[in-house]
Amino acid sequence: MSLELILNFLSAIAASIAVAGGISLIRKRLASVRFRKKITVDGTEVEVDPDRLDSLQEAVTALMKNPTVFIAHSSHDREIALKLASDLRDHGLQVWMAEEELRPGDSIERKISSAIGRSGYLLALVSTYAQASEWVQREFAAARLREDQGLWPRVIPVLIDEVDEMPVSVGDKLYVDLKADYNDGLQSIVNAIEGEWKHDAL
Repeated sequence: MSLELILNFLSAIAASIAVAGGISLIRKRLASVRFRKKITVDGTEVEVDPDRLDSLQEAVTALMKNPTVFIAHSSHDREIALKLASDLRDHGLQVWMAEEELRPGDSIERKISSAIGRSGYLLALVSTYAQASEWVQREFAAARLREDQGLWPRVIPVLIDEVDEMPVSVGDKLYVDLKADYNDGLQSIVNAIEGEWKHDAL
């Protein structure tokens, strides 16, 4: 089992089930692994070993208490995406945006796919530009596919512009309308995330 697979497994567990159950499943999954490696989870260095997985509990708990919010948007909607990111951070939420995280030489697809898989929520910013962007629509669809499989992130459509119709991947979801009232929309997003996450983390 590769270290990358282990990290992906840890992230999925941390984002979807209670800590005690997560540690138990991780222990079972790694029971036959015969090596030790140092990895860092949420800033905490731990040794991956079936007999020492209790050391992961604090890090996993931290991940569950503060989910990452992935903002999927067209580059043309960068200004409102950055404002939304700033306002969400002011409410104590972690935010992931491609332009803040990608570095020269990074594989864009790999890094974005990894970030989506580690996120608790994906805000799908819907606009005429987003509708026309194949890349943005792929992000929406990838996140929705994971959600439909019972995995994180949860997808929240956010309307920021007049569109003829919602994207197929999020068309059946209740959306947040930021263009009608930004402050009310922002509070709706915060309430949805904080309310659901606190409930799931109990």
